[in-house]
Amino acid sequence: MKNIYATLVLTSLLAGGLTAQVKTGTETSTKTSTNTSTKTGAISIAAKNSAAIAASLRQGLPPERTTPIPNHEATEDAPNRTINLSTHFTDPNDPPAALTFEVLHNSVPGVASVTIDDQQMHIDYLSAGQTNIIIKASLNDLFTTDTFIAGVRPVIDQDAATATFDDLSLDSESFWNGSDGTGNFTSGTLVFYNEFNADWQSWFSWAYSSITDNTTPGYGNQYSAISAVRLDYASGKNYGVTYTSPFSQVNTTLDCDQVFPGFFVTNSTYAALSMKYGDSFSKKFGGADGSDPDWLKLTIRGNRNDGTFDTVSFYLADYRTADPADDYIIETWQWVDLTPLGKVHSLSFTLSSTDNGNWGMNTPAYFCMDNLYVIPDLPPEILNPIADHSGEPGQTFAFALTELFTDPDDDDARFTYALEQNSWDSLVIHPYIDGDTLRVELRAEGTSNLGVSGISNTKPVFHAFNINVQLTGFGQDDADRFTLYPNPSTGVFTLASGSTGPMEVTILDISGRTVYRNSRFTPGGTIDLGNQPRGTYLAKIRSDRTTHTEKIILE
Repeated sequence: MKNIYATLVLTSLLAGGLTAQVKTGTETSTKTSTNTSTKTGAISIAAKNSAAIAASLRQGLPPERTTPIPNHEATEDAPNRTINLSTHFTDPNDPPAALTFEVLHNSVPGVASVTIDDQQMHIDYLSAGQTNIIIKASLNDLFTTDTFIAGVRPVIDQDAATATFDDLSLDSESFWNGSDGTGNFTSGTLVFYNEFNADWQSWFSWAYSSITDNTTPGYGNQYSAISAVRLDYASGKNYGVTYTSPFSQVNTTLDCDQVFPGFFVTNSTYAALSMKYGDSFSKKFGGADGSDPDWLKLTIRGNRNDGTFDTVSFYLADYRTADPADDYIIETWQWVDLTPLGKVHSLSFTLSSTDNGNWGMNTPAYFCMDNLYVIPDLPPEILNPIADHSGEPGQTFAFALTELFTDPDDDDARFTYALEQNSWDSLVIHPYIDGDTLRVELRAEGTSNLGVSGISNTKPVFHAFNINVQLTGFGQDDADRFTLYPNPSTGVFTLASGSTGPMEVTILDISGRTVYRNSRFTPGGTIDLGNQPRGTYLAKIRSDRTTHTEKIILE
């Protein structure tokens, strides 16, 4: 009643007329003064009285939050930020009194340190993440609070290619959703796939956008990010938007597996506001009293060329904390570390939520991406080149291919090997790969150029060297020497030798098929191959003292 009475009196005073009681003799009469000087004095009295009444009415009111403290984003190496809290809170009392401030809550103090010096709040950005900060403004025993979010991004200084989306042509406050029917777009070295239904004017998988509306709720605002900060604002402000129904796909333009260090993610405005406030399709996260343990999880699957895969998960919202003040919805650009995936060829993205219905997930299945990093794969290298070799027929060389090739950024155990060239086919030498060993059988006099490749992560490296096969003559007498002539021949060859004893002669064609054999051949005799096709053959001659292999040509 006191407040009502005071309000009525104040209203009467401010109405412009002042009523005074005047005593004459023993009677008391009431009259209204209309004298100008009297009115001026009355107004002055009214102003003082109204100020006093207003001050009385304001007694017992807490501080007021005039302007909400905005969310903040920065990198780990950003300088401290100072905010004057007196610009966000005011004292409703008159005359003004100094408000006192304190940090009531900091959900993840390792992300940002928050201190207050009188009216100034200082934010020190420490490590990547997002934290909820509650500031308390007090006046006597009354107080008001305000909550804001501080987001910190890591500094990425790797030598990596980046899908920034800023290499895509887009007008300000617009989007691309695949309506041109192209089915994909490329940013950097990465391909983002899109499905657009012209009949329904709907899409899923990937789109890209430059829209900055982070306040309008609902499906009509499906192409915007909840964070007002754009990572590459200096050079552009495009970012990727995906509707994961049921998943979204990103591939490399190269055939090899590559390392994806990570990317920056935030919620779409549509999804963030739906989780924060609920809508006609989705529940408010936390429920009516904030105790429901809701969450929205992003799962990234890294797929390799060999068919294996691994996954990484990131929570875009999490209300499972013991203290409701620690519950969060991602509203800043946050880093998702993909290095646990190792090297992969493509990425698949899916969303899951605690809010589900008969038709699947009720929470809008959207999120936004910026700056997807990929490190180009390094090709394999020659570690220890094989020098040219010489030997005699009958010898076998063995070369460890694990010592020949290496891959600077892949496991050398994943190498595969292939013979690429042998200039004399299998007549002079017979090479073959036995596991990770190159074996070379020396067959006949001559020189062959041998080439072998090591393949790692689909990329080959090639190495070639020469093998010379000849009789050295050291420690041999004439009985151990053989000559087939003329060579080349039109069909008949003569075998000369210092030996007079019988010997075994076998002639093989290029495929290894025996075309002539005589186990009791007499030196000086002839070998007739006139019924054989022209080409290159291999003669194997064995005596009781030695074995000789020689290449012969039939013209």
